[in-house]
Amino acid sequence: MKILKLFFTFVAFATIFAACEEKEIFLEREQKTPDDGWSAPNIRFVKENGTGDGTTWGKASNDIQLMLNELAETGGEVWVAKGTYIPVRPANNLETVDSLNRDNSFVLRKGVKLYGGFVGNERALDTRNWQHNKTILSGNLSSFGASGNAYHVVLAVNISKEDSTLIDGFSITDGSANTGVVNIISGESIPRSDGGGICCWKASPTISNIILKNNYAILQRFCFLIFP
Repeated sequence: MKILKLFFTFVAFATIFAACEEKEIFLEREQKTPDDGWSAPNIRFVKENGTGDGTTWGKASNDIQLMLNELAETGGEVWVAKGTYIPVRPANNLETVDSLNRDNSFVLRKGVKLYGGFVGNERALDTRNWQHNKTILSGNLSSFGASGNAYHVVLAVNISKEDSTLIDGFSITDGSANTGVVNIISGESIPRSDGGGICCWKASPTISNIILKNNYAILQRFCFLIFP
């Protein structure tokens, strides 16, 4: 009877030890994988609270437009982790930060692919889950409501199909194209009355896995405008 009792005591102890060991291994893997220092040529990384230069997930930027600008000459990809992002640079002056300017947009750049839907530690594009990791591009610049929102949340100007420009894996919300005055961008007169969500002016970027919500425009093409 004592032998049997000792046997059960040993089994119970072994089970607890194995469980603890398994938990330790799991935590170790969780801490070590992936390496936040991982980088790749011509990929920039963005997180909602990032403060870095965007060269790795561990040094992620919080400025999507700045990352797009940096890749404008060479082409590449911008990977954006889940969260809500507001444009802070005027579409007609992308080198300037002006957080309450209604002309602020996320301006797509030729040859640059913009992807959302990451947790913020992936090493491969096909491991992201854009439906689960909600990545929102919002035109809600301030507390003034729609009257103070960005005219266009996303803007593409003079981009051809051959330029391999893409936006994929985002919810685009709260654009408000509510005035008839035009804005001059890249030599083009862009109406502030159309395409509150996405405005493609003489542009044909690839647009996929996109949700458009709560966008407004005077001319009723509130979500999406392609011209011509």
